[in-house]
Amino acid sequence: STDPAQADRAIEMLLWHGIEVHQVQSAFHATVNDYFHNDPQSVDFQSGDYIISLDQPLKRLIQVTFEKESAFDKKFLEDEAKRRQEKEPTEFYDITAWSMPLAFGLDAYWTSTHISATTQQITSVSANSNSVTASTYAYLIEYPSNQDLLTILQLLKRDVRVYFTTKPITLNSRTYRAGSFIIKVKDNAANLQAILSEVSQKTGAEFIATSTGWTEQGPDLGSGDVNFLEKPKILVLNNAPTDTSSYGEINYLFDQRYDFEFTPVPAFYLKYVNLKDYNVMILPDEGGYFGGYDTVLGKSGVQQIKNWVQSGGTLIAIQGAAAFLCENGELTDVKRIKKYIKDSVEPYEEKTSDNKESEKDEKEKKATESPDYVLGSIARAALYKKHFLTFGYGTEEIPVFVNSSNVFSAPPNLKPVASYAEFNRFKVAGLFWDITQKRLEKKAYLTEEPSGEGHVILFAENPNFRASWESLNNLFMNGVVFGPSM
Repeated sequence: STDPAQADRAIEMLLWHGIEVHQVQSAFHATVNDYFHNDPQSVDFQSGDYIISLDQPLKRLIQVTFEKESAFDKKFLEDEAKRRQEKEPTEFYDITAWSMPLAFGLDAYWTSTHISATTQQITSVSANSNSVTASTYAYLIEYPSNQDLLTILQLLKRDVRVYFTTKPITLNSRTYRAGSFIIKVKDNAANLQAILSEVSQKTGAEFIATSTGWTEQGPDLGSGDVNFLEKPKILVLNNAPTDTSSYGEINYLFDQRYDFEFTPVPAFYLKYVNLKDYNVMILPDEGGYFGGYDTVLGKSGVQQIKNWVQSGGTLIAIQGAAAFLCENGELTDVKRIKKYIKDSVEPYEEKTSDNKESEKDEKEKKATESPDYVLGSIARAALYKKHFLTFGYGTEEIPVFVNSSNVFSAPPNLKPVASYAEFNRFKVAGLFWDITQKRLEKKAYLTEEPSGEGHVILFAENPNFRASWESLNNLFMNGVVFGPSM
């Protein structure tokens, strides 16, 4: 995998569930099917790669966990299409796509052909053990993995001063991508090496020592392209009107996955909080209680948040909360498309309240429809790789989970951080009606807008869905980790 730590984490989960896993002992070649692309590929596999065979007692659990897409009954889909046309409730029970390799962002493949390879069954994943060599100048950490975020947050908890490069660099013949971290010896305590050794034991991180800040390519370590990393001081809204699952997922990420403190605040109590104590605020998805964010926050609450953002705060809003901000318009120029001309990709412009609707307007309004609610499917999204929210990603495209009726349109002067692919490449797995794909193609999945000294970050969908979409942790956590420093 391009992210061995994430592959190991997935395998560890399988072993917890009693699934048999084998590890390759010598390199081999095979033609296999990729999860993210449709055509078979010829792939060279290496010693240490993993194989999960269906020839074992838990084969059904493996299949339902690993299959790229479930097959739906043709008659059921025809009936579902009729229900959609007649605006009747869906008969789908839950989401229509789930796949561990896609959710974890793994380099994974499937095949129905027997693999002839030398393998050995494993019962545990070997923990990485990296010694920390003494350095006279600095230590570097590459950033290709969620596990690196855990490492950095652990260092910040211990008040280690950390920097990061905003551009790729090559140092001592080793290349580091943008977003890689730098810990300078002179800026930190005398026991820095001991602290790094402790964190390395916890996270498996490799701290690469360097005796120089002069790079072979890219900015030097003392340049203006190397920023100091501010420690995140995080406030997360909860209670009404937030969705309890969305808040719980965020709680889990900070408490269990990344072991980093945050402050939960009931949304109605926000007006009593001194926001100067925080540099990150997270608005979970809206739960639809008591009228939503609009009712609970009111104009004064929105203005309070706006003033805080413009003073340097990083605001992250998820799904329903992001839709609220789009409709409110005080903090973002991104718009949510709420109505379309029926069976068309043309948005319907609502008449303003001060213009009385004519009979023609009324007729037009009846010939409109809301965007379809996508029932938990997987789409392809393109990343804007020059943005700090995409630090850590080695690919130009990623799979994203779609589970709402949100259609976000970014203004012409704002390039989305992540945007949906065009129609013929849009779907990865699950159920999307053709009209839904056409309406969503090239629309914004994730945006970031500067506002004064701060940032407004909007997710059209929930990147933390059921805490299972670990491949999207970087997008979400990059806002938390880097936002206050950009």
